[in-house]
Amino acid sequence: MIVLVALFGCQSPDGSLTAVEIQLGGTIPNVLEATFEADSEGESWVRWGYSPEELTHETAHHAMAPGAVKHLVVGPTSGRTVYTQLVTRPTGGAEETSEVISLDVPVSPSSLPRLYAEGTPGDEGLLLTAVLTLDSGWVLLVDGEGGIAWYMPLAYQEVTTSVQVSLDGDALMVLLQDAFDNVTGTELLRVGWDGTVIERTPMPAGHHDFVELPNDQLAWVQDETITMDLDGEERPVISDAIQITRQGATAAEVAEPLFSLLDYFTPTVTCEHQRHPVSWQDDRALDWSHVNSLTYDAETDRLFAVSHYLDEVYVVSASDGALLDVVNPYGDYRMVMGGKPWSHPHASWMRDGELLLFDNGMHHEPQISRVARYTYDEERQELSQTWEYNHPNNAFAVALGDAHPTPSGNLIIAWSPFGQITEVNEAKQTVWKVETEAGAGVGRARWLSELP
Repeated sequence: MIVLVALFGCQSPDGSLTAVEIQLGGTIPNVLEATFEADSEGESWVRWGYSPEELTHETAHHAMAPGAVKHLVVGPTSGRTVYTQLVTRPTGGAEETSEVISLDVPVSPSSLPRLYAEGTPGDEGLLLTAVLTLDSGWVLLVDGEGGIAWYMPLAYQEVTTSVQVSLDGDALMVLLQDAFDNVTGTELLRVGWDGTVIERTPMPAGHHDFVELPNDQLAWVQDETITMDLDGEERPVISDAIQITRQGATAAEVAEPLFSLLDYFTPTVTCEHQRHPVSWQDDRALDWSHVNSLTYDAETDRLFAVSHYLDEVYVVSASDGALLDVVNPYGDYRMVMGGKPWSHPHASWMRDGELLLFDNGMHHEPQISRVARYTYDEERQELSQTWEYNHPNNAFAVALGDAHPTPSGNLIIAWSPFGQITEVNEAKQTVWKVETEAGAGVGRARWLSELP
């Protein structure tokens, strides 16, 4: 149900602040919708908070032109009373405000797993992540106290581990997958902050990760399969490629990828994990490369892809798909200045010369998961570990995991199978953590300091 409140407040002599309305969102009640009719040019925004005397938050300032103006207020927490005030500043004029009005934000759905937080985040803002349960998933924004500030339930058996804010800041990009791999491929949703699905981009044979590129392009990880002789037996083998498509377009079922591992390498079994068949198109296949992470460095126009089982980072030209480098601590690169090579990692942040990896540690002795930062020299083929942080309880995350920098320089770390997300500073101190109730895991995690 939409709760509608009309505000008639503090109008200036020229009447530039008229017909103000503020309401709870119809799809996501945490997202408030503020509209008014402007009579002049300038800028407008909304102040809000949890006390009428302390409107400590405000939306981005938007250009104002005569006519209807709409603001979305993202961030109010479920189950709290929020106080709002619309503000305008006509060009060359003084600031004008509406009266302060209160709205009661409904509690979040009872089916959403509870979250518990300790400590204080290092930055103002919200945590963006996904929660996974046995049969479905949720996309969430979480405040510093563990409160739900935005939520989107996924359909039965749909999950996501990869959610990002669009490059233009106007939407969330959600990579959907079937929880039990009953559906081949995936699709990417572009979801407005008001919860409206703007467009869907099918990704045939897609999985694990994607990245938004300039000019409305998407790069994503795609399965490629071949049949080959392994240990004297013909077996289907799953490799990986990087595919490019335009947002909202229907990608062809069979399309030439930007980059294919099979153009450069011949599959061989180098790890015991590659010997375990996985379900594939009503058959069983060997999972050879298992690329699980994809990032983009806009400064160098390079893509970085991580092979979980081959322990390699592929540096690929985003313009023509050329393989520029293969960073592998067990291959051509050598470790210098001490440190430990990774073992079956995930990643959400990689740049030219620098890697931030969630190291699952599958072949470490003992098996302890950690986050490790490395620098690498492409010309000298040298790799240096500059920082590491083990799980506080020396636990082993058998799947997923993530690490991403915050604006203040701390790291947000998702210990996915344990349903824990921690913020750790350079001195390896945990300044904040949030965890789900038992039975729920988490996907990749990012800290958002800027909202609409």
